[in-house]
Amino acid sequence: MNYLIIFDIRIDFKNKIVMDVGTGSGILAIFASLGGSKKVYAIEASDAIRYADVLIRYHNLHEKIVLINKKIEEIQKNEIGQVDVIISEPLGVMLLNERMLESFLVARDKLVLFIIT
Repeated sequence: MNYLIIFDIRIDFKNKIVMDVGTGSGILAIFASLGGSKKVYAIEASDAIRYADVLIRYHNLHEKIVLINKKIEEIQKNEIGQVDVIISEPLGVMLLNERMLESFLVARDKLVLFIIT
């Protein structure tokens, strides 16, 4: 995926609330924030969230990016509220690795307006 596409479609991110499902290193959350998002919820169930925290602090974006160390299935709607954009970089084969397809469906049903993969 060309991460810089976020900068080509800034209008879709400008002043929006974004959720990054399975943020991993946080790179998409960082690009979404730099692309003009008002707030980014970076969700990661694994310990990789530690690396995302380091990168987000390095770029001084810790006030715009909220790290959540949970599975999307464990997040209550009142923890985040309505989001405008859902982004993700699913690794694996056709969203089947690590049950990402099910996670996307949960995210869509709880918080969806727009999905970019």
